[in-house]
Order: sequence, then C-alpha cells, then structure tokens
Amino acid sequence: MNKTLIFDLSEVLIRGLIGVETVISARTGNPAPAVLKALGGTKLRQLCLAEISEIDYFEDIISHNNWEISVEDLQKIVRENFNLPVPGMPDLIRSLKNNFNLVLHSDHAAEWVDYILQQHRFLQSSFQWIFFSFQLGFLKKDPNSFSILLNRIGKTPGECVFIDDDAYNIEVADSLGIQTVHFNAKTDLESELERFIC
Repeated sequence: MNKTLIFDLSEVLIRGLIGVETVISARTGNPAPAVLKALGGTKLRQLCLAEISEIDYFEDIISHNNWEISVEDLQKIVRENFNLPVPGMPDLIRSLKNNFNLVLHSDHAAEWVDYILQQHRFLQSSFQWIFFSFQLGFLKKDPNSFSILLNRIGKTPGECVFIDDDAYNIEVADSLGIQTVHFNAKTDLESELERFIC
C-alpha cells in the first residue's frame, strides 16, 4: 500500500508569515525580528483556532505594539506573501499524486485559508484530504490534532509520513510513530521521499 504523505502548508508549500516582517518593519520602523515575534504567540494561536477573527488579531497587534499601520495594510501585506509558492513545490506535489495519498495538515486562520485556496488551485486538485487547525480544534503541537486526522483518513501512524518545517511539530509526529521529514530550504524532498515509495 502506498504511503500517505501529510504536508504542512506554510514555508513548505507556500510562503507563510516568514517574509512579512521585512515589509512591516519598513512601514512601522520596528526591527524585523520584533515584528515577527509580535505576529506570533498567543494571539496567533487563538486566530488559528478561530477563537478570534483576523481583524481582532491585527487590531490587538497594532494596539499592543503602537504600530503606525492600518489593519487593511497588514491584511494586504500578509496576503501578498501568501501568493508565493515555495519554488518547485506545486509541480512536485502534482507528481507525487501518482505514488502517494496526499494530506494537507496546517495551522492557519480561516480568513487566510479562503484566500490561499483561491490563489493556489493545485492544493485542492492534488490533496485527497485537507485539514486546518480551526477545523480540528487543535494545533499541530498537540498530539490530538494528529490523532483526529488519522482517524478521519482511516490510516495508522506507520502508514504515514509527515513533512513540516517546524522541529516541534516533527517531534510530536515522531512521538506518535509517524515517520517524518524535517523540511527546510535545502531539503531535497524528492530524494527524501524515494525511500517511502512502495
């Protein structure tokens, strides 16, 4: 039986929040590392679990950090970053459909997902299953997210390979018996996956 590949989305298939800090830094005068830190944390977790809206998320960040920028400008900057695929990944994903079952498993905001799925048509046409944190009720850092996903697709951990750029998420998947590939810009993913082809 073919392996099931479970892919993260941001920084693996498309650009996520990484990169927006440079643009926001230039607009607000805040150091890029501080911008990226401000975009993460508790509010991002709440956004990805649909506990707050995107507007609430950005309004809180602007207020807390005294940024001179509008919610609308932040929305535009973030979406422009989402437009960019990780080089080579759309074509690779299309080719992997021949040998693997494909699953998308991502921590993301509902408002962002609506935009991303419209911009990147290869996602819906290539993946058999698509799951987001706000649907599962858990982030990938919680083993429950994987347990629910495996139950819904009817697969065991040993039948799956998880690909993510976040080391902590990789550790969680490993702890459940899921084989993993820790992805980064230098990863030759096609070569890494050859060992899983049945």
